[in-house]
Amino acid sequence: MPAFESGTGGVMLTAEGFSDFFEAVHTPAKAPATKRAKPFRWQTMLANNVAQAGWPGGISLPTASGKTACLDIAIYCLALSADTEHPSPRRFFFVVDRRIVVDEAFRRATKIAQALKEPRSEIVAEVASRLRNLGGGALPLVVSRITSPPSSGRGRSQASGGRSFSRSWIPRARQGSRSASSIT
Repeated sequence: MPAFESGTGGVMLTAEGFSDFFEAVHTPAKAPATKRAKPFRWQTMLANNVAQAGWPGGISLPTASGKTACLDIAIYCLALSADTEHPSPRRFFFVVDRRIVVDEAFRRATKIAQALKEPRSEIVAEVASRLRNLGGGALPLVVSRITSPPSSGRGRSQASGGRSFSRSWIPRARQGSRSASSIT
């Protein structure tokens, strides 16, 4: 049972609220104040930019700088813009050429989806409510891992460790969805 009721309207989402959302999703329930998860400065700046002007043409940052947090930004900005005339993109594909990064992005997106499904804070409950309203479904967020269908020949049958192609995100055109895939 969620600690907060979604859709109570107790929280007003703003571009500046991304840090609170990030902290609520990624900080363990009983963590002391000194161990709260905080986004990097560039992540907060990107969230503000996306909320106000949309996504940049590209994001080029060094390894281990927290690029998978772009998933958090995409989800928060979609909820923030859900009741506007032009909401943020509903689909966010995280495609890289390293399976380990895809696996990490998938785990992160799954963690966010679980936090939205069972919110422990008002801001997460409000994001979940907005995403449910936007998507018209029971789940605020659908997460999938997309891989290649089997190929015929050349030894390699499937991308991303041999998992089969999932179409779970296709029938939910109105619902927000985050997918992770590797390329070969």
